[in-house]
Amino acid sequence: MVDFINHTILIVKLFYISYTLFLQINQCLQNIVINAAMFMIFYSILINITNIIRRIRMQLYYSLTSPFARKVCVLIQELKIQDQFEMIKIDPWTNPDLRQINPLSKVPTLVLNHKEVLFDSALICEYLSTLKDKALIYPTERVEYFKSLRLQALADGAMAAVGRCYAELKKPEHLQSQDMLQRFQATQVATLIWLEQHLDNFTKNFGIGEISVACLLAYIDFRFPEQDWKIKYSQLAAWFEQVKARDSMQFTQYQV
Repeated sequence: MVDFINHTILIVKLFYISYTLFLQINQCLQNIVINAAMFMIFYSILINITNIIRRIRMQLYYSLTSPFARKVCVLIQELKIQDQFEMIKIDPWTNPDLRQINPLSKVPTLVLNHKEVLFDSALICEYLSTLKDKALIYPTERVEYFKSLRLQALADGAMAAVGRCYAELKKPEHLQSQDMLQRFQATQVATLIWLEQHLDNFTKNFGIGEISVACLLAYIDFRFPEQDWKIKYSQLAAWFEQVKARDSMQFTQYQV
């Protein structure tokens, strides 16, 4: 009889221990389920916020005739970040809205997600390169980096000269300044000579310097298709024939 009672007590204790353990395990499982559910809810919210942020795209004001705007557009294509932008085509000469965000009323103008505004193509390109791998566009080695910036500065200066030459020639002949025309044309010629003689300054990558030069040469062809610069500067022309076939150049061609 005593053994039966002892066995019964033992069984009751084991049952109690098992039941207590079951309750603890069940509570743990419930906590895991609750935590998992909370994690999924949090994750879903995070994804939605991320998608909303992605939809708040930067705005790029540009013109199809501007070599400076094209430089930025080519860079965007090369970095493959097109989905981050709302492209707004605008005529800075006739649309007063641009001056509300850029006192210079020039293209390109970049409005960032947080409503800060950047202008000047060199500054915009520098910023855009930070959105991806900057080494794709700017050399990491110090000397090569500044050579690349020098190439960009030269091309930018020549772009401005070509543009001003074109604008001067659009004036009635009696209003044209021959001194200014000679200066602009001399700048273009000197730039082409320098580029022909310094092709070794070009990097293997299609970086900021090369992009700028390509946009310059394409701009000369666009504004002055009758010029025969490719015959006189054959090595530069051969380089240009290669790079102008890139998708980034094909997708951003000048248009009137």
